[in-house]
Amino acid sequence: MDLLRPPELLLNLEAPRIAAFCAAGDLLIFGFADGRVIGLRSDTARTLVDFSTYSRVTSLDSDGWCIAAACADGSVHFKVLEHVLTAPLRWSFADTGIRLSLLPDHSVASGGASGRVVLTRQGFMASLRSKEIFTGGLGAVSGIAAHPSRADVVAWTDDMGLCVYAQGTLRRLALALIDDDDDDAGGVQQLSWYDLDSLVVASRTQLCLVDARSMRAMYSFAVEPALLGLVPMGGRDGRMVVVHAEAVELLDSKPGVTLASCALPAPALFAAYEQRWMRTGSGAGELPGSTVHFETGLPIVYVVCGDGKVVFIRRSGMDDALRDAVAAQDFPRALKIARGDGALLPPSSLSLRPAEVADMWLTHLIGEGRFVDAAALLPEVLDATDTGSWARWAAVLLEKRALAPVLASLPVAGLPAAVYETALLQLRQQGDAHAIVALLRKWPATSFDAQRVLDGLNDEGDGGAVVGLDHARALCLARLGRPAEDVFDALLAARATAEVLDMLDASPALWRRVLGTPSQLAQVVRLDEARAVQSLFDCVRDDADIAKRASEVCAELQRFKLSSAALRFLRRVAAAFRSEYVRGSAFEALCDAEVELCAALEPARLSELLRDSKAYSPERALAVCERTPGRVRETVYVLGRVGGPGNVLRALQLLVGELGDLQGALEFAAREGDWEPLVALCQADAARLGELLELGPRMGMDAGRILRAVPAGTEVPRLKQRIEQLFEELRATEAACAGCSKIFRADTSSVVRSGHRMLRRGLKVRVRAGACALCVDRPLSDGALVLFHDGSAYHAACLAAQAQLLRGGDDDLPADWAGGAGSLVRGHCVVYSRRKPSSAASQSSSASV
Repeated sequence: MDLLRPPELLLNLEAPRIAAFCAAGDLLIFGFADGRVIGLRSDTARTLVDFSTYSRVTSLDSDGWCIAAACADGSVHFKVLEHVLTAPLRWSFADTGIRLSLLPDHSVASGGASGRVVLTRQGFMASLRSKEIFTGGLGAVSGIAAHPSRADVVAWTDDMGLCVYAQGTLRRLALALIDDDDDDAGGVQQLSWYDLDSLVVASRTQLCLVDARSMRAMYSFAVEPALLGLVPMGGRDGRMVVVHAEAVELLDSKPGVTLASCALPAPALFAAYEQRWMRTGSGAGELPGSTVHFETGLPIVYVVCGDGKVVFIRRSGMDDALRDAVAAQDFPRALKIARGDGALLPPSSLSLRPAEVADMWLTHLIGEGRFVDAAALLPEVLDATDTGSWARWAAVLLEKRALAPVLASLPVAGLPAAVYETALLQLRQQGDAHAIVALLRKWPATSFDAQRVLDGLNDEGDGGAVVGLDHARALCLARLGRPAEDVFDALLAARATAEVLDMLDASPALWRRVLGTPSQLAQVVRLDEARAVQSLFDCVRDDADIAKRASEVCAELQRFKLSSAALRFLRRVAAAFRSEYVRGSAFEALCDAEVELCAALEPARLSELLRDSKAYSPERALAVCERTPGRVRETVYVLGRVGGPGNVLRALQLLVGELGDLQGALEFAAREGDWEPLVALCQADAARLGELLELGPRMGMDAGRILRAVPAGTEVPRLKQRIEQLFEELRATEAACAGCSKIFRADTSSVVRSGHRMLRRGLKVRVRAGACALCVDRPLSDGALVLFHDGSAYHAACLAAQAQLLRGGDDDLPADWAGGAGSLVRGHCVVYSRRKPSSAASQSSSASV
């Protein structure tokens, strides 16, 4: 995108030579050599103000409300635009080479060849109020600039550098912007506020940016060719427009790099720009802060050429970029600009709305025959709430038979019913049954006529039969309000898993109908076994004879070879019974069936089931485990539950003989509380006796019993080492027990001493008087005392009598009230003492209890 638009002609002035020029908003002010001042509207060229100063105009400034003009004869003229018929206010500055600038409060800051700077303001009845802020003497004022938002801040340049007057304080910075090689190129050409905190000072060949707060030059760079004027845009994007004699350049202000340029039609005489400010509050400190900033927008640069023509140059805005993108058919970029993505201008200020750009783009694609691309673009460029545009473009794409790519994003409601119906029928002609089902699930019943869609689905004349339409037909029947049984049968025939199970979940009557038809039960379970079993359980759990019903369901499932579903169902029922503590023969039969199915289908989970469930018959479970190969440990567990000496011995034989798990045999014997069968079983094997001697004592078995069971003359491997290890472990155990006992005794003694100290701890209370506050005549040492937090002390008997008196002689007082316990119960007193102190006790003003 070009950053600067080419110059455009604004005015063609057939007038004497122009001597001064400035701009304020849409107002252009011209000062001529004959003293005439004219103000024109930039858009209509209508004259808003026209007056004469009768002397050559040397300097102009305006803020859109008033105009200030300085003349060669040392006079200054002030004109309010609204006062059309009133002559300008005139005063003499008594100086030459006057430069002036308007402050936000419409005061005029003036400076001349003597270096004197004066602030002048119009008072009541056209009176003038002047204030000299600098007496001069340091060279002629070459440039002056009032702060755009502060009426007490003025900056000017003279031969010694830059001065800033803020709130009665004058600060100065020495600048050297004079080119010694060419006197004509020296001196300050322009002074402007770059932003609200910094100034830009420019000669014809140099440019410097100064921080007005710290009076420090931040950076400077050379300007070629000679500078005529500049437009600072620091408040906008940190750039500036520089006007030369024959060209205009856009610079990146900090590095001083030229970003764009354009040639002028004729040599330039003057340059000005449309200043726009937004004042949202006063900044803190000497200069305004961030609360006062440039208004968002692009300044227009006005240039007066030597041939009397006035042209304007502006930066390329988003509207220009938008029109350029549309002209180049770069619609993605045009739509991005129209939506305001990264734009400097808000979307409302653009000439084309996003919807208009989207229409252009879609029209372009359809005109080129790219219907699929246009359909895929609809969700991206159209708002889901703009149902009018959706309906219009959907109708266009339906005619082109290219709506399929956009069906997933089509609004679910708000479009004409014909759009939805036509889309569904087109999909039927294309044979896409899955897409039809997905859309019927997504779109509400009010979006289309279900009967018309059903007729179209049943019509096989156009496109022939389509596989998979039974599901769509069933959904249409549901939308038409047909009987639930008919809809369910249609959905079940179409194997519509979600809809079938949803209907069963919502209607227990349908489940009872399915349970009466075993073939339908098998069909439902095959759709989704897990969800079907859960829904079936929710249906039958409230039956009076749930055990009988569960047995029947399990038998039917097994008849249709759905044993896994039967096991899942039995497991769910048994878990519910266990949680509800249901018992009985029916529940035991269900648990036995669960054990049989688990052993047949999931033998790896049989051990978990046998341990979690206690309601099955151990004898039947033992028979199941014995006939199931590889379930030795389960058999051992059930033998332990069956009990009896023979079963215990058999379990130990399986553990020691088949599994070789002596540790497991020890644990089993420990649970049974009988070691004799295990010792007898290992007595004939010396190696097992050695292992038993090593492991048994750790499980609580008597080592002497094992040693006595060793047959005479039998050589036990590593017998000596094992006996020594037993004694070593015994000594370690005794040492650990002794240590623990010592620690326990020490901790107990510490706790007892601490408690004893707590019981003996006293409470110090400072007694305010040496006698009872009620009876006064008896000393506190006589009788039981009651002390309160505030330091008052009473005899318990006096306190009881007083309380009874206050309660109207109520005899219903506690029995021990006279002893002071009543006060303690009520939490009022601090200390209660029944013990009488000795007669020699001290009656000091402080007591420690």
